[in-house]
Amino acid sequence: MAGKGWIKLHRKIRDSSIFNDHQLFRLWMICLTEATHKERDQLIDKQTVHLMPGEFVTGRYDIHELYNNGLKHSDKVTGEKTVYRWLEKLQSSGFLTIKKTNKFSIVSIDNWAFYQGDDSSNDHQIDQQMTNKRPTDDQQMTTNKNVKNVKNVENVENVENDKEAISSWIKKYKIQCKGIFELEKVESYIGILDMDLIELFMKKSENKSVPYFEAIANKTILQNIKTLEQWNEKNKAKEETNDRLAFLNDM
Repeated sequence: MAGKGWIKLHRKIRDSSIFNDHQLFRLWMICLTEATHKERDQLIDKQTVHLMPGEFVTGRYDIHELYNNGLKHSDKVTGEKTVYRWLEKLQSSGFLTIKKTNKFSIVSIDNWAFYQGDDSSNDHQIDQQMTNKRPTDDQQMTTNKNVKNVKNVENVENVENDKEAISSWIKKYKIQCKGIFELEKVESYIGILDMDLIELFMKKSENKSVPYFEAIANKTILQNIKTLEQWNEKNKAKEETNDRLAFLNDM
């Protein structure tokens, strides 16, 4: 059962392979609106399933029913296996990951933490500050605009350099990257995680897939870790805790 509220949809969806496929696009919207926004437990057939943000529980019959809900008879899909195969196609295209059990499937939306995470109010605050501190001197406004334009050019150059670094790391660590869409998903972490941390996660994903890299990166973002220094501090604290527990167990 989908919860109340809203979702965010990235503009890059228009460049994806499913945008002009109305059946896959409808199914993708269903997945986004079914996913939980917060960590919680769900009871399924007397079994407690722990869900992380971006996950939901479904099955062949459930996803078939959700897809057909509200459609006129001529647009409904008759076979429940068909809709589930479409779900698997979304997985092979890098949109989501399906973890199957003998009773149900847990669907995890890839990159959920980045695209559906809480908005910061930075843009609103900047606009408000510009309104409150508007210069009265036209020359000062022109100077500020020129400085901003220089910074924008520098930012674009930095991003392009970071993208080149990511492409080289994908080759270096032999990451299984399925085309431009998955490449852009990795690039989307630029500015969210520092580049040293991105390279570390790529090294940990050596000979593995982009979704494997995303799983590590998203888990880290949910823990509010954005830099290599924060990552090292957390792991140091974890090692110290493990050492203390080992010492107590040996007593």
